Amino acid sequence: MISWPAGTGNTTGQVERENMMPYTEHIGIDIGSTWTKGALFLEHEDRHLELIERFEQPTVREDVSDACISIYQRLRAAAVTQDPNIGFSSSAHGGLSIISIGLVPSFTERLAKEAALSAGAKLVHSIAYRISREDIQYIEDQRPDIILFTGGTDGGNRGYILENARALADLKIPTVMIYAGNRDVAPAVKTLISEARNAIELICCDNIMPVIEEPELHEVREVIKTVFMEKIIQGKGLQRACEVLQSLPTPTPGSVFELVERLSDGPLLLADWGLLDIGGATTDCYTAVKDPILDQYEGIPVFHRGISPQRISRSVEGDLGMRLNALQAAAWAKRFGMPDPEGLRAYAEEVAGSIERIPLTAAELVYERRIASLCSSLSFARHAGSLRPIYTPEGLQYMQQGKNLTSLKELVISGGVVRTIRRQGPELLQQGLCEPHAISLVPRTVSLWYDEAYIVPLLAHVRNADPGQVRHLLFEHALQKVDRHGEPS
Repeated sequence: MISWPAGTGNTTGQVERENMMPYTEHIGIDIGSTWTKGALFLEHEDRHLELIERFEQPTVREDVSDACISIYQRLRAAAVTQDPNIGFSSSAHGGLSIISIGLVPSFTERLAKEAALSAGAKLVHSIAYRISREDIQYIEDQRPDIILFTGGTDGGNRGYILENARALADLKIPTVMIYAGNRDVAPAVKTLISEARNAIELICCDNIMPVIEEPELHEVREVIKTVFMEKIIQGKGLQRACEVLQSLPTPTPGSVFELVERLSDGPLLLADWGLLDIGGATTDCYTAVKDPILDQYEGIPVFHRGISPQRISRSVEGDLGMRLNALQAAAWAKRFGMPDPEGLRAYAEEVAGSIERIPLTAAELVYERRIASLCSSLSFARHAGSLRPIYTPEGLQYMQQGKNLTSLKELVISGGVVRTIRRQGPELLQQGLCEPHAISLVPRTVSLWYDEAYIVPLLAHVRNADPGQVRHLLFEHALQKVDRHGEPS
């Protein structure tokens, strides 16, 4: 656990570091909607990784670059080398919003969601089949940063795609459209969009499903991140930070997703673990499991429906957050049987209107913990798959929908609220949220680790370090494991 308060260093000071050359320093900064955090990491010659310094300060909503630059200057002053590696990310002003369009919900529409979320975007809406006039109006009202337009395998469906392209060509808003569908139709899509004389910037990339049930998400993920860096910086108020740091930002969830990938690849790294990031507006869930599909459950055969879930995946719940969406989370209190739901609702309404509000009394601290429990429990349950009983001529079988998380062993809880939910152990994850007549594929027991110093999104920017050393720093020094009573273990 990191025992020093924000803004103080650990035992390896500047003078000591000057005598320890060679080594590499890394600066990681994350701009959140309410707080901006930054840290200085030291990578020794033997690749051992150490956290040297950490700062945080409120994000200025009118100029999100302000706190970022201030923290950067303090970290540079703490650094010894003249050219530390620098990376920063942002989820301020809601991050990168995407509306995805696919054909069949269980295939291309689902993959479009997967591509958007794994690239670090916030998916605000998803459309399947034929686009209606109401859909076009909704898109214009939402004004997304990106429209992810998909559909059909290569050489497959053409009719729906061309019809949807004609509808999208009538959009009256400026936006970036990424086409990642049937490549045979791409030239016609280009013609329809360009001839309409709209304000759409069209980018074509590889099909996200060129062959049935064989997803290819890498290129579209990279394109989404490139659009964020090149097109969204000015709109999110990040231009000044880019100039001072001489670096381009990434979406915070995209950086964290890449960290989860790095920590989950290789026989000596993590397996069957997850991360819950409870934010002010959204709650993100990341999981990495070895076996996302079950063969059997309690001796009964299981078959899977639709595209196989990804081994590493992210979901984001846009209606669950500690501030902007506290009311939506509090509305679930009765379902969990929580006491005093009206008092919880009143507190949620207050903090939703004052996002910098912190709990001041013992009663408010209880309400804060309950909202955190609702955000984490609901997002985790939605991220997990389920089993439904199906009676066949061969007898009872289970149909799996979604991802199997029953093997999950470790769960990291991150976000500013972690500091206020100390002494809240596994009851942070409430049970019983599955649909009727279904079995939720959540783990029966899981070890909780608290990221009280909010190191995870900062460590995501230490990209070239040895993943084993990153894991060691995270689990041996930065995170705090808690027992069933919420006490350090």
